[in-house]
Amino acid sequence: MFRRWQVLHALRPFVIVWIAYLVASVALWALLDAAGYIAWTERTPKYRWAPISVLLIGVPAVAMLGAALALGNTLGQLKLARGDTRARGQAPWGSRDASWTRLGWCTVAITVVGGSIWIWSVANDPSNDPRFGLVLIWLVPGLVFAAVNAAQEELRFRLVPLTTLGVAVGDEQAIWMTSTVFGLAHWSGATPAGPLGAIFNTLVGAWFAKSILETRGVAWAWAMHAASNLLLFVVLVLTAR
Repeated sequence: MFRRWQVLHALRPFVIVWIAYLVASVALWALLDAAGYIAWTERTPKYRWAPISVLLIGVPAVAMLGAALALGNTLGQLKLARGDTRARGQAPWGSRDASWTRLGWCTVAITVVGGSIWIWSVANDPSNDPRFGLVLIWLVPGLVFAAVNAAQEELRFRLVPLTTLGVAVGDEQAIWMTSTVFGLAHWSGATPAGPLGAIFNTLVGAWFAKSILETRGVAWAWAMHAASNLLLFVVLVLTAR
């Protein structure tokens, strides 16, 4: 019983930061609904409102960060720093380690290649009418979307949860628990969606979390995440009706 109470007490910060996030989210979306913003997004192509939405979603993420800092966590403990981008990390499917300089750039390269194949398939789909000129027009908002969405998702799905949860259950369990939440959050409204999207994003989230813990910073997680977001934005523009 005493051990159980210790675990529950250790989980208290994790619960508090998520309550802060949820309260801020409910208040924000109530205001946006009253202002007609949500109704506007329902009749507008997603690429037009996605850059605005990620800026707005950043508000509850900042509330979560504020709660974590109020509980006594420092920015260093939350890994809200560049970190050692050349730190050694264990490569997947093996026991050998490698520099995160290599692991990070390899991940970005794989993302770009995979995303380019995705864009090519979208452009060659007869049901689509891709407009590459529109991609150039929306390039700056796309970069904002990629950078801000990566930052706010790393903050609310990894930086704060990993720190507050890791104290209670350990880093390894925290990686998979936070990554599962990240995957389930992409079940609907994401690309890909459904079970495949949830599994894919769970694995991606675990890789990002691994980079944060091994480099003790968010630089690589943010860079890898932002690269995938930019390619996603291009697809949103190309498939817009």
